[in-house]
Amino acid sequence: MVNAVRLAQEHLVLTTLGTKLTPEFTAVLDSEPRELIVLGGWRAGKSEAGAAKIMKRVPFWKMANAATGQKFLVWLVGPDYQQTHA
Repeated sequence: MVNAVRLAQEHLVLTTLGTKLTPEFTAVLDSEPRELIVLGGWRAGKSEAGAAKIMKRVPFWKMANAATGQKFLVWLVGPDYQQTHA
């Protein structure tokens, strides 16, 4: 379980990136299931939810790896090259 300070830090990262945190969106982002299935129609925010789940943690990975001197790698995968840059 993630503590309240960490959640606040993660929310700050996302709001800084311009993500609108509604109560429903926050409930999905703050959950820590082993597997997560997000269902929705076109333009429902499925990709945004997946990206936000990753992006909220990147600064923390970066800090942890800086302390150990290791590098980290994040893969962006999409149907085509352009969609990984959207």
